[in-house]
Amino acid sequence: MDPPNMKELITAYKGQPDMLDQYLDKYHQKIAIENRDILQDMTPPGVENTAEHFDKIFCDHPLAMRFSARDSWIQSLPFAKKSKTLDWAFAAGVMQRLAKKGKAVVTLTSSCAWNFPERAVREYFIRQGWVESVISLPVKMFSYTNISVLLLVLSHGNKEVHFVDASDIYEKGRRTNQFSKANIDTILKALAEDTDISKTVSNEEIEKKDFSVFPKTYLTPEDELESLSNYGTLIPLEDLTLRISRGAPIMASQLDAFSSEEDTGIDYLTLADMRDGLIQKDLKHMTEIPEGYGKYLIEDGSIILSKVGRPAKVGLASVPEGRQLMATGNMFILKLDKKKINPYYLLAFLDSPEGNALMNLFYVGMTVPSIRIQSLKEIKIPVPPMERQQQVAEIYKKCQDDLYKAKDALRKMIQAKTKVFDDTMKEE
Repeated sequence: MDPPNMKELITAYKGQPDMLDQYLDKYHQKIAIENRDILQDMTPPGVENTAEHFDKIFCDHPLAMRFSARDSWIQSLPFAKKSKTLDWAFAAGVMQRLAKKGKAVVTLTSSCAWNFPERAVREYFIRQGWVESVISLPVKMFSYTNISVLLLVLSHGNKEVHFVDASDIYEKGRRTNQFSKANIDTILKALAEDTDISKTVSNEEIEKKDFSVFPKTYLTPEDELESLSNYGTLIPLEDLTLRISRGAPIMASQLDAFSSEEDTGIDYLTLADMRDGLIQKDLKHMTEIPEGYGKYLIEDGSIILSKVGRPAKVGLASVPEGRQLMATGNMFILKLDKKKINPYYLLAFLDSPEGNALMNLFYVGMTVPSIRIQSLKEIKIPVPPMERQQQVAEIYKKCQDDLYKAKDALRKMIQAKTKVFDDTMKEE
């Protein structure tokens, strides 16, 4: 027997016969379906949610919605003050309505799986044992966004998480990518066992990784890292540096207020000033270093590394005596322990195909890849004896000097080319 509101359903699903068939199938099977704002039903931690619970839940919520202090349920979330988006809030709402033996699937923007603002909520979910699996989807799987999206498989009582990197498993489409049956079979196999694209990791190991639940964090091919040991002893960057710091969080409008057309002896560096492994020599000037920004000054011989983008931008800062250089924006400043590593050797490695391949493993996210400072500290660099480092450094520095000269010559040639017409026509 059809539902009593059949006429209304036909009108509501006009032009969508498949959707109507699915609805009727569920109706005839007596499956309970409920559509409502799950966030409004949330209860504070420790207070049981008495609303109806479900065995199966799928939540494809609006991605990257922002928190608002006006929301009445905000106090129900122990992580609300630190999180930037509602992605994990929807997942928390799902868990309050999931039966003890139930299973849920929730979409999540990939940045929420590793970035610092969401660390508290990731820790909360892992310690609660709610995360069963995490699957990285390819980009362009949705018609309305190109960002990288994850699927969280949630359930109760998990002591480990199964990670699947399906970001390269798809059939390329004109505007959106798709899964073929073979793709789906590959992903399902990866969900069932450890494969080349999947791995099971204990909650204790996840804690050591700052509670990152981004699959690529745990699926770095070991052979790629081990092959670098042929070049020298593998040593974490943290042990090769005296300090790793970030660039100044200063807005463009603030920079404009301190900018100067005259050379004041104070310069500032942006990512746009870093190209081809070189830091451009014609940097912009500042009238003064803003109060409280002295800690962002770059010391001579420091390595500059971009925080976002693949491949990473790298450069070595040369700060002559009597001048000051301030780092801005999305960059890291590495003050090296020069007793352990030669700056030009490190720059040569980071600028090499091997160095690029290594760094790419740690820049996470598809749309705007970036690296966390903790991940940067853990990257292992091949360090040969100092004599060998010096050989590499001298050759690389000469290449840099030649490149600077070539760029300067090219600039002059371009300027001369634009003057040919006027200069020739004005000749008597």
